[in-house]
Amino acid sequence: MQYKALIFDLDGTAIDTKQNASPSKRLLETIAHANDKVILACATGRSFGNAQRVLLEMGITHPCIIFGGSQILNPQTGEVLWKKEIAAKQVNKIVSLCKEYPCDFYFTDDMEPTHYHEVATRIKPESIVYVKDIKIQYVPIMLKKLEQVSGVVAYVTNSWVEGCKDLHITHVDATKKNALQQWLKLLNLKKENVIAVGDSGNDIPLFESAGLKVAMGNSTEDLKSKADFVTKNVENDGLAYVIEKYILQESD
Repeated sequence: MQYKALIFDLDGTAIDTKQNASPSKRLLETIAHANDKVILACATGRSFGNAQRVLLEMGITHPCIIFGGSQILNPQTGEVLWKKEIAAKQVNKIVSLCKEYPCDFYFTDDMEPTHYHEVATRIKPESIVYVKDIKIQYVPIMLKKLEQVSGVVAYVTNSWVEGCKDLHITHVDATKKNALQQWLKLLNLKKENVIAVGDSGNDIPLFESAGLKVAMGNSTEDLKSKADFVTKNVENDGLAYVIEKYILQESD
């Protein structure tokens, strides 16, 4: 078999973009059938606290890319296998540039939001800064301002709040591309042996380090244009279809 591993995004790919979403029965069954054939893992912008429940439901045991590409973790234990952090002074500048806009901040280990009026300074490095629930009209303005922060990259992602977007901000060397390159080394894999599946802008770097690039049917048009194959949307089990087609070779 050409493909030895499949790595996929969570929100909009394995599950609906909702806070408490769970994998479908079909996806769980498909993953169970494929688990002994290939390495299955995820690459998500979610924090580990928000991702682990879903990973455990799916029975994922191999190292996963979390926090937008800034950490590789053991999904069962949370052990950090690789990470790349934003310096404290960069975190402070991100906050100072964004806090004038209505939004919430989450940092690497936060499970609750830090409102902008509660943020003074951050005195420690962070793997990721989440700027969440931004009204769409403010997103391009904030992206432009964040260009002032050297050494970081910001990706626009879908929000759990309708009519809003989120920003995931990491070290410039901690995108899903960089993390996947480290992940390949950890698992002794070659790029051409990996299928990557995603749905949004922060999955473009993931595509750059994968052999077969698959976009969900509900993906952004930009991601679809870079894909080798466009599968069904998340509501119609597009990820399960990919596993069946390329791993189990049972798809219709």
